[in-house]
Amino acid sequence: MMDPDNPYKTSAGVPEKNRRRSLTPLQIRASCHQFSRRYHARKPGPNFSQDTCRSVGGTRPAWIARGSNNARVTIHGKRIWLGKYNSPESIAKYQKLVAELEARQASDSTITIGRLAILFMQHAEHYYRKPDGTPTNEAKNFRFALKSVCREFPDLPVRNFGPVKLQQVRDKMVKSGLARNSINARVRRIRQVVKWAVSQELCQASVLQGLQAVEALKIGRTRARETDNVGPVSLQKVEAVRPFVSRQIWAAIQFMLLLTSLLV
Repeated sequence: MMDPDNPYKTSAGVPEKNRRRSLTPLQIRASCHQFSRRYHARKPGPNFSQDTCRSVGGTRPAWIARGSNNARVTIHGKRIWLGKYNSPESIAKYQKLVAELEARQASDSTITIGRLAILFMQHAEHYYRKPDGTPTNEAKNFRFALKSVCREFPDLPVRNFGPVKLQQVRDKMVKSGLARNSINARVRRIRQVVKWAVSQELCQASVLQGLQAVEALKIGRTRARETDNVGPVSLQKVEAVRPFVSRQIWAAIQFMLLLTSLLV
């Protein structure tokens, strides 16, 4: 006979051989719920109240103690184990992670378009070089593209630079008389700068996703001017370069002229 005060013991005080089968489904669910609340409860981090213990996106990552009494936090979907709960090592690891997270959030909220342009150009001057070390023209192209943005929004936080702002910059390019192909190239480079900022954790990936929604200007659907078509070169001008090229290059030129005559 079951003891009414303790369903896990008999009236004689001896545990039953199979006490799980003696429980009703309702008692089993209640027991599992108590176990879950006991061993999977969220606990506040060191020196912080339960109200300030929130997931990333609020203020601080949640400090959780599991059944083995090990503490862990979850940051951007990644679980990080800290060691024994409330041990000096786990507290130090938690405070270090929180400091790094708050520093990234602070930089994300304060960096401006002008500051990002300076940081990227420092990167571009060293990155865009030929194998022999001489700089290429790509860094200069990025400088022209960033000037268009900094002229309009130098003090704007990067997190606030969205598709509408990018289209405003593009409209200024159209009014300045730039060709459609040049405008599309500059917009692509602006997006590439923001992509670099995301890789350096200077802004959120959502900023880049918003800018990718802006489509390139298409022929006949914009007021931007088109470049003049490149016409054919006269044979006299082709013959004029013969003294300045090698035999191999001149043979290639003759081969291309032969192909052109066959296609025509």
